[in-house]
Amino acid sequence: MKTVNMPIGPVQLFCLLFQSQFGLGVLSLPHAVNANAGPDGWIACLFGGLLNTILLILVWMLSQHDRSKTVFQMLLQRLGPYLGRLFILAFAVYSFTICYEALASWIFITHLWAYEKIPAWMLALLLIGGCTYLVSKPPRVFARFAVFATAFVPLFIALICYTLKDADLHNVMPLFSSGLVKIGYSTWQSMMSFIGLEILLVLSPCIQMPSKSILRIAIFCNITITAIYMLCVFASMAIFNSEVISFIRHPLLFQFKTISFKLIERTDIIVLAVWILFIITTLSTYLLLFVSSVTAIASPKKGIKLPTLLVCALVLILLGQRELDVSQLSRFQNFVSLYVPAAAIGIPAMMLMMIYLKRWLSGGKGVRT
Repeated sequence: MKTVNMPIGPVQLFCLLFQSQFGLGVLSLPHAVNANAGPDGWIACLFGGLLNTILLILVWMLSQHDRSKTVFQMLLQRLGPYLGRLFILAFAVYSFTICYEALASWIFITHLWAYEKIPAWMLALLLIGGCTYLVSKPPRVFARFAVFATAFVPLFIALICYTLKDADLHNVMPLFSSGLVKIGYSTWQSMMSFIGLEILLVLSPCIQMPSKSILRIAIFCNITITAIYMLCVFASMAIFNSEVISFIRHPLLFQFKTISFKLIERTDIIVLAVWILFIITTLSTYLLLFVSSVTAIASPKKGIKLPTLLVCALVLILLGQRELDVSQLSRFQNFVSLYVPAAAIGIPAMMLMMIYLKRWLSGGKGVRT
């Protein structure tokens, strides 16, 4: 990955952060939060956005310690080669888990809804190939693709709003009927759809704007994504009700399938074609983080090497050729929905704690640069 002389602007940064979050779990989010929160699932998304603010602040604080380096390079400098590599290895495992979950989910949905005859290895090759190309280019190329993908989000929102003509508000009443405990559990599960801001850990050298501006853009992005997720879940709950959604794995696609125009019969297929842009940006984000962490462990002073990127991509393609069935995918996603939020918040929090502890033990040396 090249970073020289290609800074990322404010609009590109917003779209990059937005697309890194949007797409991974949006189609199955109503079903996921309905399992515990029921009709209050959209409220769980609101709390999920508030919880994601904690992750946002942790990642932003880490990325501002030394903006001339990636956070992985900074950790090796501040914490030493052994402790620094331990944290980076933990983050590599975390990033790889999300990459595989995104790949497995996309193959499952694609086979279920559209292209059941295409082999899983070919779908994995196409998706990982596109992501590998984006990651191999300078970050600004990735950011430009994110801007292009974001241009299709209004279409996604417009279709959801159109389906609200069939909504019944009685399906989401009364508020807080599920209880705060179940809403809190669904809030934790909804975090799987919010993650993505960690891309700031490797973008610091490419962003030439004040730290406070980066924070404002990230907060505005988090507010936007929270509002969209609340709309998605609210629309599904109001149209289908909680009992029906418990049997529907991807309720948003069923909503889109009910829309029919004179020239377009299967609107859900159009949405799937657009959704692949969103999943490419999300998967590219975590492939970038995974390869960056692996590279930092091997050669911390150098950027991403193409051979390392190709090896990581090949591993994902080989894993993706074995398609998971419904029960296997459900078990894996249930594990990921509990593990990923804990790792997403816990790893950056531990990194920050160790940096400040090391600074305190060294008598206040090693201030920010």
